[in-house]
Amino acid sequence: MPRRLPQIANDQGSEGQPTWFPVDGMYGGFAFWLTWSEEQPTLHSQSWCRVVAGSGQYHVITPVEIRLIEEGFV
Repeated sequence: MPRRLPQIANDQGSEGQPTWFPVDGMYGGFAFWLTWSEEQPTLHSQSWCRVVAGSGQYHVITPVEIRLIEEGFV
């Protein structure tokens, strides 16, 4: 069954607070949160599969780039 993707709101009250998005069949999912720096939004995303050692990845996404910050955890 298709799942609705989570909405990312520009809500100062929830800035920096991680939200968990589980993915069926992945045995894991994504934690994501929004921050602001230099007048631009920055989306942080960590993903992992708990049955695959070293599958963790942490990305930082801005309007101009996507950077892999860390990988191999979990």
